[in-house]
Amino acid sequence: MIGTPADPDLRVELATVLLASGIPDRIETAVDMLFDNPTQVCDLFVARTHSAGGILKIVAPPVAEQLLNRKRMTQTLEANLPRLRQKNAIKAEELVQMDQETNLYAAAAALESALDALEEASEAQNTSRPAKP
Repeated sequence: MIGTPADPDLRVELATVLLASGIPDRIETAVDMLFDNPTQVCDLFVARTHSAGGILKIVAPPVAEQLLNRKRMTQTLEANLPRLRQKNAIKAEELVQMDQETNLYAAAAALESALDALEEASEAQNTSRPAKP
């Protein structure tokens, strides 16, 4: 059991190591870490994995895509929050709560996409090998 580091740099570094393992349970742990606060780690993760190789090149892009989506959505909400609170404070807080809950769905989508990409890469590698005589 691995806890989620509070430091964003450490969280991204640990998540990157776990993703690069290619082990589904570790990939899931990494995704959960990243989506604990996606806005905080998004840019760090994208920069860290931009020119990655190996397994990380396969599993990082779908995770980065979901992180970027969550960051954009959260920033849009935050930009509009003062106006929304003036109109209806209760509704605004409901939207903040929904935004937080959306992180769980985005994490699940990122995990499934990363695992699918890993499986597709494995299948492509297996079919490209010549049969042994």
